[in-house]
Amino acid sequence: SMTFSLRNDTIFITEVEEAALCFCDCLYDLNFSLNNIEAKEYIISFIEPYCGEQANLEVSINFGETISGTLCVDRTQYPWGAE
Repeated sequence: SMTFSLRNDTIFITEVEEAALCFCDCLYDLNFSLNNIEAKEYIISFIEPYCGEQANLEVSINFGETISGTLCVDRTQYPWGAE
Protein backbone atom coordinates (compact mmCIF):
# COMPACT_ATOMS: atom_id res chain seq x y z
CA SER A 1 0.00 0.00 0.00
CA MET A 2 1.02 3.67 -0.01
CA THR A 3 0.88 6.66 2.27
CA PHE A 4 1.00 10.26 1.08
CA SER A 5 2.34 13.44 2.64
CA LEU A 6 2.89 16.97 1.36
CA ARG A 7 5.76 19.21 2.50
CA ASN A 8 6.29 22.55 0.72
CA ASP A 9 6.40 21.68 -3.00
CA THR A 10 7.12 17.95 -2.56
CA ILE A 11 4.59 15.13 -2.46
CA PHE A 12 6.06 12.10 -0.69
CA ILE A 13 4.63 8.71 -1.58
CA THR A 14 5.83 6.03 0.79
CA GLU A 15 5.45 2.42 -0.31
CA VAL A 16 4.53 0.15 2.59
CA GLU A 17 4.69 -3.63 2.71
CA GLU A 18 1.53 -4.81 4.48
CA ALA A 19 2.88 -8.27 5.31
CA ALA A 20 6.03 -10.22 4.55
CA LEU A 21 4.44 -13.29 2.98
CA CYS A 22 7.35 -14.54 0.89
CA PHE A 23 11.08 -14.09 0.31
CA CYS A 24 10.80 -11.96 -2.82
CA ASP A 25 9.66 -8.49 -3.82
CA CYS A 26 7.72 -8.31 -7.06
CA LEU A 27 7.77 -5.27 -9.29
CA TYR A 28 4.32 -3.83 -9.71
CA ASP A 29 2.47 -0.88 -11.15
CA LEU A 30 1.12 1.83 -8.86
CA ASN A 31 -1.94 3.78 -9.88
CA PHE A 32 -3.13 6.59 -7.66
CA SER A 33 -5.08 9.83 -7.75
CA LEU A 34 -4.36 13.04 -5.87
CA ASN A 35 -7.29 15.29 -5.08
CA ASN A 36 -7.71 18.75 -3.59
CA ILE A 37 -4.20 20.04 -4.26
CA GLU A 38 -3.24 23.38 -5.74
CA ALA A 39 -2.65 23.37 -9.52
CA LYS A 40 1.09 24.18 -9.50
CA GLU A 41 4.45 22.45 -9.93
CA TYR A 42 5.39 19.69 -7.48
CA ILE A 43 8.14 17.16 -7.03
CA ILE A 44 6.81 13.67 -6.44
CA SER A 45 9.26 11.64 -4.38
CA PHE A 46 8.78 7.90 -3.86
CA ILE A 47 10.12 6.35 -0.67
CA GLU A 48 10.84 2.72 -1.53
CA PRO A 49 11.46 0.20 1.28
CA TYR A 50 14.17 -1.74 -0.58
CA CYS A 51 15.77 0.98 -2.73
CA GLY A 52 19.14 0.85 -0.98
CA GLU A 53 21.74 2.92 -2.81
CA GLN A 54 19.88 3.05 -6.11
CA ALA A 55 18.86 6.48 -7.39
CA ASN A 56 15.85 7.97 -5.65
CA LEU A 57 12.71 7.93 -7.72
CA GLU A 58 11.62 11.56 -8.11
CA VAL A 59 9.73 13.35 -10.85
CA SER A 60 8.59 16.93 -11.35
CA ILE A 61 5.05 17.59 -12.56
CA ASN A 62 3.11 20.79 -13.08
CA PHE A 63 -0.56 20.17 -12.31
CA GLY A 64 -1.31 23.59 -13.81
CA GLU A 65 -0.29 22.18 -17.21
CA THR A 66 -1.26 18.51 -16.99
CA ILE A 67 -3.44 16.31 -14.80
CA SER A 68 -1.87 12.93 -15.46
CA GLY A 69 1.42 11.28 -16.26
CA THR A 70 3.36 8.05 -16.45
CA LEU A 71 6.80 7.20 -15.13
CA CYS A 72 8.68 3.94 -15.60
CA VAL A 73 12.09 3.11 -14.14
CA ASP A 74 14.33 0.04 -14.15
CA ARG A 75 15.35 -1.51 -10.87
CA THR A 76 18.22 -3.94 -11.35
CA GLN A 77 19.63 -4.44 -7.86
CA TYR A 78 18.41 -6.79 -5.15
CA PRO A 79 15.64 -7.73 -4.61
CA TRP A 80 14.67 -7.07 -8.24
CA GLY A 81 17.78 -8.42 -9.96
CA ALA A 82 21.39 -9.45 -9.51
CA GLU A 83 23.88 -6.93 -8.18
